[in-house]
Amino acid sequence: MKISNQLNAPMYDAITTAIENNKCNYKLLHGKFKQTLLEDYIGNFETLGNLVHEKVITNEMAHNEFGYDLEKAWCNKDVQKIIAVDRKADKNISGANCFYIGC
Repeated sequence: MKISNQLNAPMYDAITTAIENNKCNYKLLHGKFKQTLLEDYIGNFETLGNLVHEKVITNEMAHNEFGYDLEKAWCNKDVQKIIAVDRKADKNISGANCFYIGC
């Protein structure tokens, strides 16, 4: 799948390692990674969620291929903050059309 290739791209290696090898409170922002790069990274999970929602792939396929990566990313407080800020700025905090609903 292209999403798997995208998440395994060299540009995300450091982010993936930082998320997977640290606890949920590990700081990703504040000089370590640019917010736009983190938004791009978690945007891949949103795309994955949209594919599940549109029934292009099954929940089981998504879980088997990306479950660990998605859970570790969602656990991170900086990732949660980015999602919350983007949703608040869009004035759509929840529901089917809010940012990162696929996550």
